[in-house]
Amino acid sequence: MDKKPVVPQYVADMIVKRKKQGDSLVATLVNLGAFGDAQRWIRKGDNGDTFAKAWLYGYEIEKEKLYTVEIPTHGTPNHIVLRKHVDGEVCIDYYLSDKWRDYKCAQLTEEEIKKDHDWAWKYAKEV
Repeated sequence: MDKKPVVPQYVADMIVKRKKQGDSLVATLVNLGAFGDAQRWIRKGDNGDTFAKAWLYGYEIEKEKLYTVEIPTHGTPNHIVLRKHVDGEVCIDYYLSDKWRDYKCAQLTEEEIKKDHDWAWKYAKEV
């Protein structure tokens, strides 16, 4: 096997947890119900084979897509945006510079945006 399979973070987390508990691949597949997101991912397409390979041979974690969110401001020079605060919370802030899109704190995952600012998802642009 040249390349390790790529799985989402939540699938990787489940593999780690189940292996720490001493579960086998078969036991994990039988008890998928406790891991809803992972269960849906595994049952989709040929992800079952990918999961088995990841369990047996290791894996790489899929990079989450990142987005920037600028709230329309109709005529002001400020860029009203969502950004991640140092404590990890997403907040609304403003920048005067157009370079704000390059700031790591302004590059958010879909989950981070939708957690408290679901209304702003319609303004999200993929990085």
